[in-house]
Amino acid sequence: MLSSPGQAIEEELATVNPFLHPGKVFKVEKFQGDYLRPEEVDPYLDGVKKKAPMYYPNHRTMTYAGLRLGEAIALRWENIDWNGKFLTVQESSWKGILGTPKTESSFRRVDLSPEAIEVLQHNRKVLAAQALKAGRPMPHTVFANSAGGPMDSSNVRGAHEAGLKAAGLRHIRIHDLGGTYTSLAVSAGVPIYFVSKSLGHSNTATTEKHYASLAPGAARETPNILERFVRNATVQNANQVRTE
Repeated sequence: MLSSPGQAIEEELATVNPFLHPGKVFKVEKFQGDYLRPEEVDPYLDGVKKKAPMYYPNHRTMTYAGLRLGEAIALRWENIDWNGKFLTVQESSWKGILGTPKTESSFRRVDLSPEAIEVLQHNRKVLAAQALKAGRPMPHTVFANSAGGPMDSSNVRGAHEAGLKAAGLRHIRIHDLGGTYTSLAVSAGVPIYFVSKSLGHSNTATTEKHYASLAPGAARETPNILERFVRNATVQNANQVRTE
């Protein structure tokens, strides 16, 4: 069970607080999602690129930035800071209607890797070329359909299914890309606090309750993380001494 209605809203399992309307309280079962293992991420994304290339930038960003489906659909170009290498989540799409995120914590900054920035920049060039050829304005949203408008959530899900099938992977929900982001980040040694902030959770309890358990290898990786940290720090210190 989710411990609060706010958590249900954060996970897009509800759009409003049910306790504001007596008699309409609903029961939410404990999170039972799945996630992509590290070795499955590239085959999945390659499958999306092969079967639905237009959707590849969207699915890659969701996987590596932890965006929810509605947040990705609503993402605008002005939400990306190219020099700072981060994006800001300020809107979300629900059934084709753009609005503000469901909770205050959902308004957030998400840092991006150089690889993620490169994919988004390439997508911008592709969309600009398509808009110029069609004689229409540049799409406002980062992930646009063939007509230049925001992507439809059902088509995004269809591209997700096609990518899984092409990669020969089991079915997982597109919502489970959030679990993928979290499990990979935790297993890689990213502190749960920062993972929680990237996901827009109001506190780490939400992340720990529903996602951290999806990374069974995280604890086993801890000694390796410590070894790498000390080793790298030692090398950096030695290099600094030699240059002085």
